[in-house]
Amino acid sequence: WKYKQQTQFNSFVTTYNGKIIAHVGYSIKKIILENKKSIFFAYRHSSFVLKNYRKKGIYLNLIDYSNSIIKKITPLVICWPNKNNMISSKKIKNFSIIKKINPYEVKFEGKKITNNFIKKNFNLFRKHSFNKNIFLTCHKNWSIKKNDDYLKFRYGLHPDNKYFSETDIKNYLIIFKLSQINKKNIINIVEFIYKNSPEIYLEKFISKFEFHDCTIQIWLNDHQLNISKKVKFPLIKNKNITFYACYYPITKKIIKNLKNYNYSMGDTDVA
Repeated sequence: WKYKQQTQFNSFVTTYNGKIIAHVGYSIKKIILENKKSIFFAYRHSSFVLKNYRKKGIYLNLIDYSNSIIKKITPLVICWPNKNNMISSKKIKNFSIIKKINPYEVKFEGKKITNNFIKKNFNLFRKHSFNKNIFLTCHKNWSIKKNDDYLKFRYGLHPDNKYFSETDIKNYLIIFKLSQINKKNIINIVEFIYKNSPEIYLEKFISKFEFHDCTIQIWLNDHQLNISKKVKFPLIKNKNITFYACYYPITKKIIKNLKNYNYSMGDTDVA
């Protein structure tokens, strides 16, 4: 699904005696750069090597092989290594960290979140058509081109579609996923697209959960940090959870200002 680009699957494996022992997959995404030009980047997901086969060079060999294929499509790879595979990722040539990301969150205690509550207040995300001017003011740095087609593919066509949304069509769109971790309700805001006054829309969304037992999490870009203080329910930085947005070039093409990445949780496969 996410590794398919037209007729090509950008999913690569290493096998031993007919068994898959390593994997790396790439989702090719259209990017809008700061100068408004478009380009394709490869987003690396689900990379692993089985425990008994690690420290044998298998991972780097698989990366090198996959790079030789996808460099025909894109000049670089965006990846999100966790602490476990950060060491091996740093061995990749010209590997660089774009940003260290900690989620911002607010916690509530109260009633159980029921299916009826979710269905009454939100819509299961399938497809959305909204004011394209939202993107003109929201995406000032480089970012994935998050138009209707992208959102439908990323969330609406997800094989396990459990994404919900809130929107007024003209001014903002919030897409989120509700999950349970250790019997705790976690609401991950995977997309927050807005035209202006984001604190108004975020506060409206959060207030619906005020009397329910849950934790709401969102990734905020540097230019969005003031939102965390403007809402009625202050969002606190969780320093115990860390993600890394990283990249490495696979061609000689130079892409400038990669640090200016307008990211969201939905850019990864963590939610």
